[in-house]
Amino acid sequence: MGWRCSKMVDTTRTITLVRTHQGFVGRYSKNYGFTGKCEAAGFEDTSGSGGYAACSIEFLNIGNIHVMRDAYNKLEGMVQSSWDGDVAKWLTQLELSHWLEHIKVLLAGTLRIMDLLENVGQSVVLHCSDGWDRTSQLCSLVEICLDPFYRTRDGLAVLIEKQWLSF
Repeated sequence: MGWRCSKMVDTTRTITLVRTHQGFVGRYSKNYGFTGKCEAAGFEDTSGSGGYAACSIEFLNIGNIHVMRDAYNKLEGMVQSSWDGDVAKWLTQLELSHWLEHIKVLLAGTLRIMDLLENVGQSVVLHCSDGWDRTSQLCSLVEICLDPFYRTRDGLAVLIEKQWLSF
């Protein structure tokens, strides 16, 4: 029941290249996928009739940039406010920011991708139809975890250039 449209041409080509390896992770939220489908952005059909039967889609439910920005702004406001020594109040504000929930989802996605690559031996394609920073976040975290080069000063500089500046 997936849809294809002009916005997905590059994604479709990429998936075709890796579909025989049976590894695919769609990292946009499930709600976004269904919303996108209604707006003709859609997601890939893995039912067998769409040519992606050897692929699977896993929605990692990572919030979009607006949700992340809102959580970050709440966290930043909390950190920049004057400290009154009330730990319980501070922890409540931290919880209300939802920042740690977002970090947890990003790290869970990172672990899932690492497991597919390292333990299952599958190829993985990360993509989002809107092309925002969730893909870069996950790719960066996976690369830092799996390749010790990216944990060095020079490696981190390369990673930042590759994932965040060169597009």
